[in-house]
Amino acid sequence: MSKYYKNRIMGMGAWVVAFLFLCLPVAWGEDKGTTRENPFLVDIEEKVEISQSGTYWITQEEPQTPTNKTITVSKDLQNVTIHLVNVNIESENCPFDIELGASVKLMLEGVNKLTTTNDNHPALRCENKNGTSTLLTIDGTGELVTIGGLCGAGIGGGDEQGHGEGQAGGNITIKGGVVTAGDSGFSCYGAGIGGGIGAAGGVIRIEGGVVTAESYSGAGIGGGAYAAGGEITITGGVVVATSSSGAGIGGGDSDFSAGNGGKITITGGDVKATGNFGAGIGGGDGGDGGEITIGGDVVVEAESYYGAGIGGGNSGDGETITIEDGVVTATGGGAGIGGGSAGNGGTITITGGVVTATGNYGDGIGGGYDVGDGDDDGDAGTFSTGKQGNAFIIASSIGADDNTNGWSGVIFLKDESEDEGGDEDVSTYSGKVYGSPTLPEGVITIPEGKNLEVEADKTLIIGEGTTLIVEEGAKITNSGTITNGGVLAVA
Repeated sequence: MSKYYKNRIMGMGAWVVAFLFLCLPVAWGEDKGTTRENPFLVDIEEKVEISQSGTYWITQEEPQTPTNKTITVSKDLQNVTIHLVNVNIESENCPFDIELGASVKLMLEGVNKLTTTNDNHPALRCENKNGTSTLLTIDGTGELVTIGGLCGAGIGGGDEQGHGEGQAGGNITIKGGVVTAGDSGFSCYGAGIGGGIGAAGGVIRIEGGVVTAESYSGAGIGGGAYAAGGEITITGGVVVATSSSGAGIGGGDSDFSAGNGGKITITGGDVKATGNFGAGIGGGDGGDGGEITIGGDVVVEAESYYGAGIGGGNSGDGETITIEDGVVTATGGGAGIGGGSAGNGGTITITGGVVTATGNYGDGIGGGYDVGDGDDDGDAGTFSTGKQGNAFIIASSIGADDNTNGWSGVIFLKDESEDEGGDEDVSTYSGKVYGSPTLPEGVITIPEGKNLEVEADKTLIIGEGTTLIVEEGAKITNSGTITNGGVLAVA
């Protein structure tokens, strides 16, 4: 071979080597973000865009200083897992935008914060639009704080057009982590978790973790202002949900449209829900309670100043409320369980559990009273224990008490008698056994000032796994039968 051709070949070889070398960074770039050792650095990247299925790690070099860079997952993209590790974003755009129809599992590590300064954006977008829903599952051991805009949710829908008719929340599931969502500021119309202003909550499921959600006019968990709660299921975890005009859990403020509670099912976990004009659990201000079911191994505390603890918001009806099990405490400015102030009780069924219901301006269980001129008290609705009910109930009153022969369980109702000075009412409670109930399992206490009577034809069964404690100042008068297979402790 001539020297000329050898030089040509050697020259071409050098160009090939140079070309391959220049291509190597591109090959390496394809792996960017796909390993813990080579994560996306959100404060260094121009923008983190996930456009292919897979597992990704996103972190930040200096999380103590918020970055205005954002994260986007492409529309309709499926099977995406993102490990969010010590990320702190504050942006006029949506900090973490999961576009419509995508499916994302978000694994929390470290402390993460997402804040939008735009009135219309959520902090973490997961929406439903025209029947197409985004799917978001949050898990992990880390923390996440989300602060949406004026009309956007902390997690869920926004109001991109700025017309007060936002987007509903998508399909949101929380399995783990410490999640704090929303803002209780006076001008907050999106839900903590759920819909943007004027939009329903979507499908929300909490299975674990520690979840705190708050809003002012939207629900803590559920609908944005002027919208219903959607479908909310809680099976585990510790949940604290708060709102003023919206419900703690359920509908948003309904001044201009229906802020009813939607469908709410709570079967596990430790849940505290607080409303002011909205119910603790149920309707927002002016909204009805919706369909509420509580059962299983659950502890629920629900309270409201003007609404029901569980049921309607201020002036809202209770609608359909079923309690099957659990330890439930409900205190309302209207009814404890049932209608908000001036709201009707609805259809209330309590078949099991340990239930304490107090209405400050309404029945313990039933309708709410009119706190204005008193001319528009809510109807009591209906109350049932079921034919074989085993609930242990302490209620300030039960409005629908015209069918006590059909009750089954242990029920205490408040008596009013004047004290020795005659100036104040001193509250005592008288309890009766209805039917032949078996008390719920666990520790049950008859508190001071509450007296239980077992009449001659009645039977009270304390089953295995149940401890009944009679505190000092309380008593049991037994003219019937007490079958004790558990523990009966008298102070």
